[in-house]
Amino acid sequence: DMNATWGIAETGQAGPTFIKIKKTEGPYAKGGGGLERTDVGQGVGIFAVAGSESVGSLERSSKMTTELPDRRANMVEYAKAALSLLEECLRTSDTGRSKL
Repeated sequence: DMNATWGIAETGQAGPTFIKIKKTEGPYAKGGGGLERTDVGQGVGIFAVAGSESVGSLERSSKMTTELPDRRANMVEYAKAALSLLEECLRTSDTGRSKL
């Protein structure tokens, strides 16, 4: 137990290499071969924030895409989006309404 009030997570594809799903039944389909690496694709970031009971057990998530194959630029945009989501949660939490 970390005794944290807030948790934040991020995952996605930042490039320049992207994963393409080749089989509709999933990347780990029977027989393998469900994934293909490619340099063509979209940057995708998925973010989640969760607050403890002390702030109203708030949970939010969001997704963003970019047209950038530039890993560094995508990671900067993902960090901004994740922090923006955290800020939104802080402002709308039970304690945030009275303190921010």
